[in-house]
Amino acid sequence: MFLLADSGSTKTSWHLCNEHGVVRSAKTIGLNPNSVGQEQMTSVVSAMAREMLPTKGSIDSVFFYGAGCGQKAAQSRVRDILRHCIDTQHIAVETDMLGACRAVLGEREGIVGILGTGSNVCHYRDGAIAYCPPSLGYMLDDEGSGTLIGKRLLRDYLRHRMPQDIAAQFSNAFPGIDEQYREKIYQQPNGNRFIASFASFAIDKQDSPYVEDLLLSAFRQFLQTQVAETFDHSGLAHRELHLVGGAAAVFEPTLRKAASMEGYAIAQIVKDPIDTLSKYHIQKN
Repeated sequence: MFLLADSGSTKTSWHLCNEHGVVRSAKTIGLNPNSVGQEQMTSVVSAMAREMLPTKGSIDSVFFYGAGCGQKAAQSRVRDILRHCIDTQHIAVETDMLGACRAVLGEREGIVGILGTGSNVCHYRDGAIAYCPPSLGYMLDDEGSGTLIGKRLLRDYLRHRMPQDIAAQFSNAFPGIDEQYREKIYQQPNGNRFIASFASFAIDKQDSPYVEDLLLSAFRQFLQTQVAETFDHSGLAHRELHLVGGAAAVFEPTLRKAASMEGYAIAQIVKDPIDTLSKYHIQKN
């Protein structure tokens, strides 16, 4: 029996699996070690373990795929917390990017991107990440991400660049935001999640010329930068892209339009890769 986690900056999906399939599942907050402290992460993992896991010592392995786990120091911190909370002999901590690749491609070669709270893309080959441009994070630029979309919406609203009807709807959806945004972003933790929350406003407004233009700009920027660079390094001739993440899923029509404009074919969009990632590890075990 093994425990599997797919963790982004907003949420973590957990699956407890045996050789036949998923036994239990749960969701917790995102456990990005760059934004969640050790004490809070330990508390969340401990609570999850008490709820999900059977008797002590019954878990053979833990596979944790997480945003912010690209560096060895971050992997070590997460591994120590998991070892403290879960009695098991084997703990593997990898990036959410590798988890996305294994979920959508298995062992096949291809280009895989994540569009969720943050964004990233890589060339996956021979079961490993062959090339991945650096993820700059929301402070520098997560092109195409929920955080970037939310940032642009909030900025346009505060600077009175939205059409009046859209601005009125935005104000109704987020009352008091004019007075609250500075504290929420600059003084409270998880400012990226707060900014990304505004992206939900655009979900059912993709037919609005203003919203469509904003989304097209964000996604084309993602395709022109991270995706283009990755294809250049890969040497792959077929411009086919596999995507995972909430932003990719909820904005699929506009994202596909942006991809077509940039000359890319989107092979698949998977909102939550945990199900297919579980199948990958069940087959491996």
